[in-house]
Amino acid sequence: MTKEDYRNLIKAERNRRCKNEYGKQRYNNDIIIDRYFQLDCYKRAETIFAYNALGEELSVQRIIEGAVKAGKRVAVPRVITKVREGGLMGFVFLDSNTKFRKGFQNIIEPENGSIVDIFKICGKIEIIVPGLCFDVLGNRIGYGGGYYDRFFAAACPEKFHKTVLAFDYQLFDSVPVGEHDIKMDLIVTEHRQVGN
Repeated sequence: MTKEDYRNLIKAERNRRCKNEYGKQRYNNDIIIDRYFQLDCYKRAETIFAYNALGEELSVQRIIEGAVKAGKRVAVPRVITKVREGGLMGFVFLDSNTKFRKGFQNIIEPENGSIVDIFKICGKIEIIVPGLCFDVLGNRIGYGGGYYDRFFAAACPEKFHKTVLAFDYQLFDSVPVGEHDIKMDLIVTEHRQVGN
């Protein structure tokens, strides 16, 4: 199967589950978030890069809110250029003055605030990476825009502890890998944890 085959498979499965098992999907979402809150990578992190969920994607809003309440610095993505113009994104720290707008693919993103210079942040950054499919080796299939791979390549992937929060059905033994794909460090589902 190709990456596009995997994307279509997971999108169809996610839509089916959200339509027929919405309560269970939300319950599993909460289990995954609760598991993440118990991990050392979250507890030790001073800076967390998260994301605003797209449609029925696993929501990390509770993590954003909990991390802000705990005094951690939290940033979310803003698209700088669309795919046809290079497909670049950066992250913006959230604060009480942050305003939001619908951005690329109608994803909510910060309207104001400066793009974070990650090289001015001491230590590793905990980043929660979205996607559609993952495997037990840490490989990831995103939505096809390449935003995260380009972001990591420009920003130095070693600067980040890369965590994926996903549903069990999104985790495979193996998925196709491209030469520019960046491996994740940790994958957490409602029943499994792969990596460190």
